[in-house]
Amino acid sequence: MLIVFIYAAEDLVEVFNPKRDPISGVTQPKLGKGKKAGASYILRRNNQEFKLDDVGVRRVERQAKAFFQSNAPYEVFIPQNTFFLSKLMSGNVPPKVYFGMGYNKDLMRFGDRLDFLDIFSWAKRAQDEIGEPELILWDASSYQAFNTMGPNDVPNKFDEKTYSKIFTAMYKEMNSNRINGRGYDKLEDFFEVTGVKGKVLSAWNLITDDRFQDAVMEAIDFCRDKGSEDLVFDRYVGSPDMSQAQKFYTPFELAEAIYLFDNEGIEFKLGPVTEQRFDSLIRDFIRTERGADYGSIWMTLPPGRRASYLDDERSARFGDSMEDIENKLRSDPKYAGWLSQIGRPFEKKADGLQKRMYQIGKVLGDLR
Repeated sequence: MLIVFIYAAEDLVEVFNPKRDPISGVTQPKLGKGKKAGASYILRRNNQEFKLDDVGVRRVERQAKAFFQSNAPYEVFIPQNTFFLSKLMSGNVPPKVYFGMGYNKDLMRFGDRLDFLDIFSWAKRAQDEIGEPELILWDASSYQAFNTMGPNDVPNKFDEKTYSKIFTAMYKEMNSNRINGRGYDKLEDFFEVTGVKGKVLSAWNLITDDRFQDAVMEAIDFCRDKGSEDLVFDRYVGSPDMSQAQKFYTPFELAEAIYLFDNEGIEFKLGPVTEQRFDSLIRDFIRTERGADYGSIWMTLPPGRRASYLDDERSARFGDSMEDIENKLRSDPKYAGWLSQIGRPFEKKADGLQKRMYQIGKVLGDLR
């Protein structure tokens, strides 16, 4: 029985194998350290904490594979491997993960990229395998207001009026610049046509929710320089020449994670490898202010392109003609192969997406 268990533990370790993305430098660390690494690490922790038999370890292996998806066209990294493994071995598979998206005016103008299906492809593969996790999309399109806000609209003090001033300024900018409170008009449709289990939450719809207001204020307090009488951020993601208004994007990004952690129980954030700095801030907050762990699930980018929810003119779009799609795919066989694999979980799903992926499949077939 011990030998059978050891084999199961070794196979589980394989799922967590160390790897490195050469572009971002993101790494998947190995389990344990020194002589207590690998299968011996799992054996030790199981004896001390989890008491699983070989069947239980095989179950954990299948669950871990559903998250890492080694046969998918992207690489998946969960650097918080000890935390993630502990969740699985204690029988607490993450029931939800969330993915936050910022507003992009070029996507609104030119249309969504087919690459955006990578998020749903990951969720569909996992759900088909183990039934979880539910995908929560956080629509942060309203944060675009921070890019157009004037300096006089930005609060210069941290007090009980800070949030109302921010809300007023956001409302003003969204109306005067015709910014839609929803960056993607048909996000819900993606769930319908892909068959992925999940939902959309809009930051703008929650802007008057007291719980989100509390999260924003906590986030601003966490990011501000407490030694300054004025509201100055000493923790933010971006360049030093960002405006004060643009620096508000960071606490709002942190606030969404706080809100979802407190109210939806979400402990894992899905995103591209480019989210490292934001996710580090989130983990720091959850650790220091909630006394808990937090995990990041990072996917590598489409080959040679930006994150799939941002604009990239080289990518195929849902609104492109087949001639345009064919030209884009013919010019980049690596991207064409990536996109073909992204679409595989949806080959038997829903008319609009099924038809589009079928058409693309024919183009890809002609390229082989």
